[in-house]
Amino acid sequence: MNDHDALREAYDRCADTYGKVRNRRYDKFRNASLGWFAEEVRQVGDRVLDLGSGPGHEALLIKGKGLDPLAIDFSPRMVRNCRECGVEALQMDLYDLHLPEAEFAGAWASFSLLHLPKKDMSVVLSEIRRALRPGGVVAVLLFEGSGEGPRHEDYEKFGVARYFSYYRPAELKTVIGRQFTIIREDRLAGSPRPRCSSPVGAITETTSNQEESPLNANTYENILGQYRRGCVFCDPNPQLLLASTEHFGVCFDAAPLTPGHLIIFSREHYGCAGEVPPELLGELTALRTEIKDRIRDRWGSVTLYEHGRVGHCLSDGPEHRLCHHFHLHCVPGDIDVADELVSRFDHLPVTDYADLPEIYADHGDYLYLETDAGKMSYLVVNEEIERHLLRTLISAKSGYPDRADWRKYTDYSVLEEGMAVLGHSPTSVGS
Repeated sequence: MNDHDALREAYDRCADTYGKVRNRRYDKFRNASLGWFAEEVRQVGDRVLDLGSGPGHEALLIKGKGLDPLAIDFSPRMVRNCRECGVEALQMDLYDLHLPEAEFAGAWASFSLLHLPKKDMSVVLSEIRRALRPGGVVAVLLFEGSGEGPRHEDYEKFGVARYFSYYRPAELKTVIGRQFTIIREDRLAGSPRPRCSSPVGAITETTSNQEESPLNANTYENILGQYRRGCVFCDPNPQLLLASTEHFGVCFDAAPLTPGHLIIFSREHYGCAGEVPPELLGELTALRTEIKDRIRDRWGSVTLYEHGRVGHCLSDGPEHRLCHHFHLHCVPGDIDVADELVSRFDHLPVTDYADLPEIYADHGDYLYLETDAGKMSYLVVNEEIERHLLRTLISAKSGYPDRADWRKYTDYSVLEEGMAVLGHSPTSVGS
């Protein structure tokens, strides 16, 4: 029996007594969270998921708010208890949420997602998001803390070391914020055990009560201002987002060298492609191929480049380098600047893009260049180099040297043209 099955049996054994001993301070906190959750949900509908419902205590509270809950739990006896108290319930595992798409106005996850290893949280949140209507709301309550692993003191009560993941507020907001927009965050402070933390998010496409402003001189300056302040890939501007996968995103470059200049970036903060974990390279390579094909379909050719951890996008001095966050530029056009670089840097040919981490481990910092014909170059950098060197060379060779320094960029018509060709409205949020 694996730990997951042992946990299910443990909850089966305690189903009849689970939650009978109450904590008044927690109940007050939970009820307040449930109150404003219900208010937000009513703006979308009344059908609500109670994920990891236990015996149905909170599903009944949700029902008392005039909402229509569906309790989900992986313990058959917990599901039985839900049904006995008049709550619709299904036995279902968080890892296998076979739910209809866009069916629910809200999802209430009260101390259920905390049993997920952190590496699995994004996958489960993605399934929850799929089940929610546009604008749907999810509430997540967890214990605040740090680290994850089995809690061995649970053996006496449950007969199994339950797995717990603890999150600091900023960490939890980051995890949830990749797929939802945080609209509220509460904390129960002063508890002798890890504090409760309950951020709530609404689905990205319709979270705001106001539509994104159309692209114009003022909104464009705001976008560039965000670029100047720090790493835009940790918190990408929704007007620029074009597409996404589980671990990567695609956005328009706010200061494009040519119309249709796109950037592939990692959702996690990896310093360069060489630091992307091996298990994500297949996803990245497939997305890279898809974006190359999409650009070629519109403009005929494409050039890719990456600065790795050198040629800093932003710098406040030698001790403060910014934008060490993996992002791969995809520029329409066949613009080969390798000849300008091979005399200065050691050149290593690359036969497979997925080999970059291995080459990086052996040779260190680099510039990466890929021509439309598929010639991939790894240029070993062992010196301090100019800021955005590749951008400067490519902009000059493409005939637009004035576009080299994005900090001085003022013409948003190039961005607007690329969005129009790719069928992307600047007032919409990415697909």
